[in-house]
Parts: sequence; structure tokens; C-alpha cells
Amino acid sequence: MTRSTRFEQILAVLVGLTAVVAALLATLQLDASRQGDRAAQLSARLPARVFEHIAASTLRSSFHLDSQRDGVGLAVEALGRQLAVLERGGPDFEDAIGRAHLKAAERAIEAAKAMEKIDPASRGVDRLTREAILATIPQLNALVAEQGRQVDLGDRYSARGSKSVFALSLVAIAAALLGLAAVFRAGAGGRIALAAGALSLALATGWGAWALTI
Repeated sequence: MTRSTRFEQILAVLVGLTAVVAALLATLQLDASRQGDRAAQLSARLPARVFEHIAASTLRSSFHLDSQRDGVGLAVEALGRQLAVLERGGPDFEDAIGRAHLKAAERAIEAAKAMEKIDPASRGVDRLTREAILATIPQLNALVAEQGRQVDLGDRYSARGSKSVFALSLVAIAAALLGLAAVFRAGAGGRIALAAGALSLALATGWGAWALTI
């Protein structure tokens, strides 16, 4: 086997490997870009969703708390009137008012509790709105944690994409050097270009493998 034939075989193998590595790195870069865009979109949407849940659930909880507070206020006023009548005496209507306020307070508290138990789905509320108004503190914490996770994922895929692009640049350099080797053939210039192309291809492969570990 002549030196020229061996050189051409090595060159052919390296050209084939270059094509394979380029295809793999391009796939890696495209996947990193797609995943990074998705993570960026989710990380941008989740804060708005958290705000919606906080606003809707706060309105609902505030309504029930205010209703119960009003009921308790009526009860306290009613008891105050009745205690005043018992301690110092007074007109009968004060005691009647106190009793009426006490019954009104009991009804207000019962109504607030009954309304709190109503399922929004039974009133035709859509799923997204229902999730918002029924959101709990643990659910809100989970949304915030997910938003942070998506930000981290976006940074991770962005770094992977950048390294993939650099690896593709090394592959392009390797392809150019192998093209020079094909022009110079088995001479000194061809061997130098072949070695440099092989080195660039190896660096590109290593850089792509590093990108996968991110």
C-alpha cells in the first residue's frame, strides 16, 4: 500500500467523521435552542400566573374573612348590649336588639362558611379561573419554585447552545483543513493540514461532549 493511498484513506475517514460530528452537533445545537426558548417562555409566563393566583385567591379569602369578621362584630355588639342590660338594667328593646344582632351574627357566619364550601365548578367557573381562586400557599410556592427551575434550565440550555456553536465552528475549521489536505495530497503541506484537521475535529468532538454534560 503506497503512502498516497494510505493518506487518501485516512482523509476519507476524517471527512466522513467530520460530516457525522457536524450533524450531531447541529442536532445538539437545535435541541438546546428549542429547549432554551421553551424554558424562557415558561419562566416569563409563570410570574404572571403567580400574580393571577395571588390576586384571585386573595379576593376570595378576603371576602370570607370579612364576612366572618362582620359576623363576629355583630356578635360582640350583641353580647355587649345584653351584658349591659343584665348588669345595669335597661329597656327591653336593648335586650331585643342584642338578641337580634346575635342571631344575625350567627347567620352571617354560617352563610360565610357555606359560601366557602361552594365548588366554583358547580357555578360554571372555567378551569383556569377556578384554579386561580382556589390556589393555596403551597401551590403558589410550587409555582414560584417551578419558575426558578425554568430560569435555571434556560441558562443551562443557553450555555449548551453556545458551546455547540463553538464546536460547530471547530468542525468548520476541520473541514476547511481537510479540504486543503485533499488539495495538497500526500506532500508535507497535505500531512500538516490533515493533522491540523484531525486535531480540530477531536477538539470539536470533545467540546460537544462537554456541552452534553451541562
